[in-house]
Amino acid sequence: MAPIRVYTTPTCPYCTMVKEWLTEQGCPYEELDITSDVQILREWRALSGGAGVPVVTHGTDFVIGFNEERLEQLLDCCAHTTEVELEAE
Repeated sequence: MAPIRVYTTPTCPYCTMVKEWLTEQGCPYEELDITSDVQILREWRALSGGAGVPVVTHGTDFVIGFNEERLEQLLDCCAHTTEVELEAE
């Protein structure tokens, strides 16, 4: 499965719900706390327009908030994505 990134804040209950849901699905993810790093905050703002957290990303696909149906679609896409390593010329 391709990498999943989850932009969160420490006090967000929906962030906790997303992380628990991903764990239940057996889906590894990288958690990015937007309150701990200015670069992560900028990435989150560019993705979501500052709409809120959590933001779950996979490549250019993303889900804002806890929307189980949309998250299932995202995981389905992840399961069918493969990583390709290119040889240096």
